[in-house]
Amino acid sequence: ETGVIGDISWPIMGSVEASILGEKETLTDTGVDLSNIKPKKERVGITIPITYQAINDTNSNLLGIIQTQARMGITRLLNRVVFSHQNFTSSFHGPFAGASASGTFAGKVPTYAELLSMKGKVAATGVEMSGFCFVMSENMKAILEATPIDAGSGRMIIENGTIKGYPVFTTEYINYGSDKSKANVEYIAAGCFGYLAANQYGDLRIVVNPYSRAKEDIVEVTINGDWSLTTLRSEAFALYKTV
Repeated sequence: ETGVIGDISWPIMGSVEASILGEKETLTDTGVDLSNIKPKKERVGITIPITYQAINDTNSNLLGIIQTQARMGITRLLNRVVFSHQNFTSSFHGPFAGASASGTFAGKVPTYAELLSMKGKVAATGVEMSGFCFVMSENMKAILEATPIDAGSGRMIIENGTIKGYPVFTTEYINYGSDKSKANVEYIAAGCFGYLAANQYGDLRIVVNPYSRAKEDIVEVTINGDWSLTTLRSEAFALYKTV
């Protein structure tokens, strides 16, 4: 959601189950566990200074390009946080940093059975499987597109962009940590993204400031916004890595 106003929360109700009783037996009171999840907002921002000489020396609309890049910079950060296997902050991180199902594949290339096992571990928790998909790097996707399901079948693990009908999405951010360093292994994630709530609050504040650094003949393009990333159910996500 964008432009969210005020505080939001997601209610949680624990499941209850009836009892089997004989005639005239007294029921035992059953408690209902009620709680809620509240997102934690974090400020996300970027500022880019540019000289008027650079603006005047280009034939294109350089200022407009910088504004576009600044907005894309926000998008890149959010994608990095969402797909990283590490926490960025205690309250601003993606679902895979705390995925309930995690582990290591037996080899450098996961088998068809191992990948389906990831799906099975998520499904076994009872979450809604709508929006389920796999996430990996383009390199790993290319490897799995050329890896047979089993000897002699002629079928590959990834066919038509899916693993047994479940979509495969790619991002290089899956292999990078919170310090932007690349891991020396390949990560593969799986999850139901309906359980990841991304919210932007109020206005996205874009300021083009030609005044503060006028003595340097510099204009500053600054974007600030308040965002939250909330994993509603960690058991809806799984993260495994190769050896």
